[in-house]
Parts: sequence; C-alpha cells; structure tokens
Amino acid sequence: MEPIEIKEISNDRIGAAKMHFLDRVTEAGPKFGYLLIHLKALEKWADKESSKRPELNKEVFFLSIWLHDIGQVIGDKTDHAVNSETEVRRYLPEIGVGSETVEEVAHCVRSHRCKDVQPETLKLKS
Repeated sequence: MEPIEIKEISNDRIGAAKMHFLDRVTEAGPKFGYLLIHLKALEKWADKESSKRPELNKEVFFLSIWLHDIGQVIGDKTDHAVNSETEVRRYLPEIGVGSETVEEVAHCVRSHRCKDVQPETLKLKS
C-alpha cells in the first residue's frame, strides 16, 4: 500500500486520530487502499471548507473526517457507520477528548450516511 502524505497537524488530537485511522487501514491490508485515496481527497476538501467557515468547530470537523470510515476496517461487517461510532466512543476518550466533543463526533460519524440517524445541525449537514 502506498503511504499517504502526512500534512502538518496543528491539533495533537486530530493528528492522533489521523494516525489511528492510517494505522488501522494499513493493518487491514491493501484491499482497503481506496480509503486512503478517499480520505486524502476529503482532507483537501475539508481544509478548504473549514477556511470558509470560521464558525465551524474544527476539532469536531476534522476528528469526524478522520474517523467516519474507520468502521470499514474494524468491527463486524454489518454497518461501518455503527462500527465507526463505537470506535469513536472507545478511542477519543483515550486521547483526552472531552465527553461533549466525543458525543458530537460520534453523531457525525454515525449520521454521515444519513441511513438510520440524520444530521441534527447545519454544521453536521454541510
């Protein structure tokens, strides 16, 4: 699997979440390489989007970006959004993320497919 370029990260928790995702994808093997391409493109979009929206909670936004698809490489194969939410609730407290932020990120990753849970706020819908 080709390594993904790691950009400078200003928030240590966002950097830790990014590395956590990249490590899990690498461990899962080459068949998940598409996730690296997807997240690299999404990160580029997120950088542009966050600079246009100063009201955005950048920590919630970028933690959600990096963890929304982690459930594709961990957990059972039933619903990756549910697996991602479970991992957010397990992992983020370990790296010092507060409970309110954990809840917001958990909601973002669970609702990103708009399947069984819908986004609740404009910042989550965008």
